[in-house]
Amino acid sequence: MNKKKYLILVLVVISSSYIVIQNIDTSENQITKSVHTQIKNKDITIPSYITNKITNNTPKKYQNRQAQVVKKDIKHHLKLITSFGEDAESNYMKSLEKLKKNKDIATLELSKQYESTKVKDYKTRQEIVETIRALHSEKSIPVLEKIIHTDIPEEEYEDLHNGSTRLEEGIIRLTAIEAIGYFANHSKNKKVATELLLQIVSSSTNPLQLKRQAAREFLQASYNKEQLNDRKEILKNIIPSEQHFIITEKIDKPEDIEMDTHNIVMPESYEFEREIDKKAPKVDTH
Repeated sequence: MNKKKYLILVLVVISSSYIVIQNIDTSENQITKSVHTQIKNKDITIPSYITNKITNNTPKKYQNRQAQVVKKDIKHHLKLITSFGEDAESNYMKSLEKLKKNKDIATLELSKQYESTKVKDYKTRQEIVETIRALHSEKSIPVLEKIIHTDIPEEEYEDLHNGSTRLEEGIIRLTAIEAIGYFANHSKNKKVATELLLQIVSSSTNPLQLKRQAAREFLQASYNKEQLNDRKEILKNIIPSEQHFIITEKIDKPEDIEMDTHNIVMPESYEFEREIDKKAPKVDTH
């Protein structure tokens, strides 16, 4: 084969390869446009509680299977919170440890369940927030913040001996504040959690019990005695002097005072205990 014929052959091969590559690119562009169109038209949906944990390379079948497993584990765990018996605490802790293996997915799924739960189903809402608190997922911080900042509805009961809607709502928020306290202690988002606690304390409209819980969590996040004293001074500067008795890191009962209309009040008592704490297996707060 002479040099001229060889060059012609090379040009033919290159030309053919270019046409093939062009066809492949065109085909891929069409597929990409099709997928974008489907997403835009909401023909393809990805559960929000999956996207933050599983990459786009994860097969869709695995995504669905993982979500279903987490949902099943959550359903089982919520039943164990108020269970009784010799093995109640052990079963609760095993279930919690299992959820912690997928704590981000579980937290986001619990958040969805909280949003879809009826407002007056206080027991379920309390159990959901308690589980979110126990999982310690960083993804729970914005969820907890939303719960805390949601306005407490007006009291529906005329006789508080029959119950209290504000008490039930207060219990949910106390649990959420306790959860934020963990992140003020053990988290890469310590600053965010600390600022949130101070927001709660400084708000003039927040019930006194919620402010007291936030103050306690803020103080308990101190590294040493010096920082503890500094933080007490910070609180004294943002809390009215008549409320300075709430500035304590201890779990104790402050002296009785007259409550204003913004406070959540248990009938004939200053203190109230979360119903979930009376029944749940005794586990470490943090």
